[in-house]
Amino acid sequence: MVLSCKIKICPLKKTAIILLDNCRFFYFKLSFNILSMLYLFIKKFIDIFYGITMKKTTFIIGGCRSGKSSHALELSNNIAKNRKLFFATCVPLDSEMRKRVANHQKERASDWTTIEVPLNLSSAILKNSENADVMLIDCLTLWTSNLLMEYNNEKKICDSVEKFINALTQITCPVFIVSNEVGMGIVPENRLARQFRDIAGFVNHKVAAYSDRVILMVAGIPVTAK
Repeated sequence: MVLSCKIKICPLKKTAIILLDNCRFFYFKLSFNILSMLYLFIKKFIDIFYGITMKKTTFIIGGCRSGKSSHALELSNNIAKNRKLFFATCVPLDSEMRKRVANHQKERASDWTTIEVPLNLSSAILKNSENADVMLIDCLTLWTSNLLMEYNNEKKICDSVEKFINALTQITCPVFIVSNEVGMGIVPENRLARQFRDIAGFVNHKVAAYSDRVILMVAGIPVTAK
């Protein structure tokens, strides 16, 4: 369940109505600045309240440097103050990747517990679910890459994705999942890259279909797709 929060402003009358799911919630005759602040406050309250009281899976997808991880971290921090689990799928094999991992680690405060899980993602989230008020998985694209390198078998990868989605159905806390959109560029010139692109698209498709909410990040701006 996702509530909509809208504001209708009548400049001539200097009034406004804040609507929740198109039902009148507040009627104000105040300044525009105060109305704007109230609108943002109510919207944030709704996001936090429903994130805490309802199990919700949020899928955040976008291109490189689109702000996916930062936005997922912000939303997760709004949900819970303690028992926050970060599932890292990256295997840093070179200095560039180690630097990227270090930068991401700096963004997270010490109240996050990091669990490194390059392959057995479904088992990891089930094992730790009772100890979490919120889970953040970053990211599915690297997990897909790890599966491809480990198995080089599309059926086994599909089975892993199905197990992951099945595990999500058993989690009771909010879950935020980050992934890359890799299918909007040119067609890769080699077979392995094309295979990875296609499998990543399949994984994103399946997880987006399951998720309660899907957010597309565009140049740092979150766009709600679902």
